[in-house]
Parts: sequence; structure tokens; C-alpha cells
Amino acid sequence: MIALADYLVPERVRLDVDVSRRREALAVLAELLGGQDKAAREQVLDDLIRREQMGSTGVGNGIAFPHARVDALPNLRLAFVRTEEPLEFAALDGREVDLFFALAGPTQSRREYLSALGSLSYLFRNDGSRRPFREATDVAGVVDLFRQLLEKTPRPDA
Repeated sequence: MIALADYLVPERVRLDVDVSRRREALAVLAELLGGQDKAAREQVLDDLIRREQMGSTGVGNGIAFPHARVDALPNLRLAFVRTEEPLEFAALDGREVDLFFALAGPTQSRREYLSALGSLSYLFRNDGSRRPFREATDVAGVVDLFRQLLEKTPRPDA
């Protein structure tokens, strides 16, 4: 797996976010991924919405991996949001979603971007990896959980 641990920083983690609609969740993620740059935030939100219109990134079991490719970002970024209550997200299994790992990066870093998406999907394939993120009590705990999960999960190609 690529070195995802460095992409999830405390500034891009939010817990128990009070949103009730898909667009609201995407807006929070775009704000985290775009950072201080308003144009980047807007581009990320537009691309997240466009991607969701093609098909939900809700993969099932209450988790979604929204993602955007925009030239406004200099590098790959990862954000995590846990919602206060699960929300309708048109997930593949029909379940509501409460865990969002969002990815955004520049269009020219296609290989890194696709590798990160694949790694996220692999990491969260079972309940044992998702449950601690539902139970985490603080941002630092989420970042630590993510690093620990990366360290203990064997590479899919190993």
C-alpha cells in the first residue's frame, strides 16, 4: 500500500458532524480537503458532487469513499468525517452511511490517486476495521487508529 498515513492529518478530521443530507456531508468534506483556498474548496465540492451523480461512493456497511480530482490541489489529501447520525447516501447495500473517508488530488497524480482509493477500500473491508472509527472519542484517536490499521493490515499484493 502507498503511504496513506501521512495524508490523514488532524486538521482534516471531524467527529460527530451534524448533517442530514448527502450534499451537506460532501460540503464538509470539500471544506476539509480544500483547506484555506476557497477556489479549491469549490472545485473539490463540484467534483465530489459530479462523482456522486455518476454513482454513489457508498460501498456498504455504513462507509463511503467520496473522491475528487482537481487541479487546484498541489497534492493528494485525505479527510475523515463521522456523522452524528447515519444518513442516506445511496450506498450499494442500501444502508445509511456514517463514516466518510474522502480523497482529493490533482488530476496528474492518477496512479497515486487510484492506489489510495484501492487501499482505502481494502483497509475497511471488514467490521473489525470500521468499528473503532465509530467508537473513537477524539481526533487524535482517529489519526492513531488509521496509522495502526495501516501498520497491521497486510498488503493485498503481499
